[in-house]
Amino acid sequence: MTMINTEKIVDELINSIRNIENAKIIRAYPNKDKPTKITKAYIAIKIKEIKLEPYQIDYPYKAGELTVSADLFCPLKWDSSELTKLFSKLCTAVEKYNITSISAENITADMNTQAYMLKTSITFYNKFDFGGDE
Repeated sequence: MTMINTEKIVDELINSIRNIENAKIIRAYPNKDKPTKITKAYIAIKIKEIKLEPYQIDYPYKAGELTVSADLFCPLKWDSSELTKLFSKLCTAVEKYNITSISAENITADMNTQAYMLKTSITFYNKFDFGGDE
């Protein structure tokens, strides 16, 4: 099990799935929605939650689950099934990680961005490096 640096996990994940065809992989806009009209497919990634196992707290490295949200977008002029295909490509791209779960909500339409959206979450189980001194 390779250790994950929590300060860099989003960048590492973006780099590892960068080759998903026909989609731009980005960091999620921080703290609030940025209503920009969507003209192509996007996957916006951010850390959603970290759960550590209690018995690991005093060890040099911590283990537990890290959940990232990966919101998928495509323009309303596309067929919404394109998001299902994009979700499948995302699942394939992250299969090399120690994944405990992947979930997806219903596809919705957002008139502010003129896009279909599919909210997804990916949960990894791993050892974590929180940076700084030990």
